[in-house]
Amino acid sequence: MFNRKKTITVTLLSMLFLIPSFGRAFDGQGRGKQNREDMFFNCLSSISLTAEQEKAVEEIRAGTRNSIKPLTKEMRNITLMETILSETINPADANEKIEKTVELKAQICAIKQKAKLEIAKLLTPKQRLELKTFIEKMKKVRQDNWEKRGMRKNRL
Repeated sequence: MFNRKKTITVTLLSMLFLIPSFGRAFDGQGRGKQNREDMFFNCLSSISLTAEQEKAVEEIRAGTRNSIKPLTKEMRNITLMETILSETINPADANEKIEKTVELKAQICAIKQKAKLEIAKLLTPKQRLELKTFIEKMKKVRQDNWEKRGMRKNRL
């Protein structure tokens, strides 16, 4: 029959497993949520690199991570949403935080693009062509998957 204590226990346990996965769906870390900006870095494993190239790429990536880490930490400390959603909005404070966020994102983007350039300099023309072909293939697969799920609307 109906056991109230058992039902509550099962409900609470299921919520423990459901809530973390529910949160990941919205924070950009969930299933199928790959950072498209880093596709270049993710696709590097698809081409064959020499040991020296792998070591150099890892050094560049480590330097990039070390450069970006303080900027992302600083960005997390900006309380933009609290400012925007507060009872009384201070436009000057909100604009200052928006400008700071945009500035930090631009710095991060510049660091990533410079790292891509440094890595591309390490590759042979044949490897660059192979990487370009692989990235184009992955973009096509992603686009096809989006269209299959009806996520992309037909544009005129």
